[in-house]
Amino acid sequence: METKTLDGLLPDDFKEGLRNRLNRLSHNFERSKRSLTYKRDLPLIGFRAWYWNWSPKGGKLESISSYGTSWPYGKILRAEHTKETEHFDCNCTCGIYSLYSLEELHKLLVREYAELLVSGAVECWGKIEMHEIGMRAEYARPIAILKIDELFRKINKRETQKLGWTNEFEKAYLDLIQGEAYQAANTYSLPLLSWEALKIYVGERGNLVQRKDV
Repeated sequence: METKTLDGLLPDDFKEGLRNRLNRLSHNFERSKRSLTYKRDLPLIGFRAWYWNWSPKGGKLESISSYGTSWPYGKILRAEHTKETEHFDCNCTCGIYSLYSLEELHKLLVREYAELLVSGAVECWGKIEMHEIGMRAEYARPIAILKIDELFRKINKRETQKLGWTNEFEKAYLDLIQGEAYQAANTYSLPLLSWEALKIYVGERGNLVQRKDV
């Protein structure tokens, strides 16, 4: 059975354009307030987004970067370093990125980039560099996928109306992302949680970072 993707709804250069914009974001992220770099054995929780790279074999979560790293099933992802220096050297941008809050993630994707992707929560540990709105880590693994529920649709509509999205476009877009979210959660054996349920779920696991802590 043919699976719908965003390719038929958005321009052919969708991925390329978003990757370029988010690569620029990573450099701005690096230049933001750098307050703490340390080694951590117990994980911190962050929020991030992925491409869902569908295939007949099940598909993969794929990082939004020029490298397009595929996240392994049921395994830990370790950041690949691209320079002949230690991880998190002041001149590099390697690491697995996430933001401290779901609200910050949604604000970034919709307000600044007018995009929506499969989103969720990750546990991060190892060597971690903390910034004003997020962090980059040596190790990470996904722990839950965000479901496109009615609350999400209401929150999203407040933002997309400012961008001039039609109701038809927004519904089609969200329905496609929801389908990809279901596939990702099923493939990776992760819980698929509503906006509020995800916040409760990660809150119960602890180790959330608040801006005031940075």
